[in-house]
Amino acid sequence: MYGNVDSNRALFNMYRSAFGAPGLVRFPDDVFNRIWSPSIFQNSYGVINSDTSIMNVSIADRPPPSVLQNALYPLNASEPIILALNDPTFTYNLYFAEMTKLTSSKRRMIHVSTDGISTGPSSFSPPYQSVAEISITNASSLLLEAADDSTLPPIISAIEVFSVSGPLRNGTDERDVKVLKLLQDQFDALQAWAGDPCLPMYYNWEWVKCSSDQTPRITSLDLSSMDLSGVLPDFSAMDALEYINLHNNSFNGSIPDFFGNFPNLKEL
Repeated sequence: MYGNVDSNRALFNMYRSAFGAPGLVRFPDDVFNRIWSPSIFQNSYGVINSDTSIMNVSIADRPPPSVLQNALYPLNASEPIILALNDPTFTYNLYFAEMTKLTSSKRRMIHVSTDGISTGPSSFSPPYQSVAEISITNASSLLLEAADDSTLPPIISAIEVFSVSGPLRNGTDERDVKVLKLLQDQFDALQAWAGDPCLPMYYNWEWVKCSSDQTPRITSLDLSSMDLSGVLPDFSAMDALEYINLHNNSFNGSIPDFFGNFPNLKEL
């Protein structure tokens, strides 16, 4: 689903609207339990209802059939549908379905433009008993208007709005994660920390510092004054460490030999 967005980015839903719907649409109507809120515009728009309950929604993003049972249209057929888009960085998925089986004398052709610039084909006709989807990005306004060869006004049934994240990063290097687990198993005082030790950035565990690599490495280990006691396990697999601080603890035994196995160590 939502293959129009780079798979290396996350989508955060801002809202979903079903124009003219009588109430919320969610599971079981939407098998993915997405929530679609009813939305009615000001008096210059009306709602037309579908004359069929048969709806093929087998496109990739699978809108529920119930959000395609109604559509918004301008009461003045010569006027466009104008949608002010909240943020040009958002992604907008628009859904269209013809509400009635048109006779040969009727034709609905919709021209789509964003910020005054045409998008995609010059115009399209919403399918009957099916759905068409258009995705919009990098726009602050959307205009849906009847094409020159259309006898009917434009319509729209539903919209989804998403914020798109920056590129996703891999989790912290597995070698470092395993060693941190070893330290946590050895010292109860370290067990309060959970989740990825380096990500999200700026929310790393307070006793580690991390590189900014695509797969972060731990570069600093600060266990000072944490009231740790006992034998210090071998953590030399954390070979990206540059700084190690173990002061003010009560470790047993002599200085471990593995301290000589940190190729990048600058301060101990």
